[in-house]
Amino acid sequence: MVDYFTLPTGEKIELPPRCSESPDPVHHWFGLTYSAYFVMPRLALQSMPVDWQRRFVALMEECDDLDLVTPEYSVLRRDARGRYCEDPWRDYRRGRAASCDPSWKKMEARR
Repeated sequence: MVDYFTLPTGEKIELPPRCSESPDPVHHWFGLTYSAYFVMPRLALQSMPVDWQRRFVALMEECDDLDLVTPEYSVLRRDARGRYCEDPWRDYRRGRAASCDPSWKKMEARR
């Protein structure tokens, strides 16, 4: 079975075989990293196309319906030297990711 991801433009992208054919796709998506967490700033989520946001929310609601419970966490940004630093991504109120990272301007133009 081949899985596809549909872009906001309607274009379909075939997922790599390691994800679509795996019995444990999230594990394979993380690959050989040592990451135990996936963190996505709210500002980035709000900057995605509305259709994408609706699918994300539906998945989060599905987690709620399944009573998925995890501990509470806090996130603090560190610079390349490991020191705590300011995080422009924290200001999610009415913001957009392009204000923090110019590479998001193309994404936001598709909204």
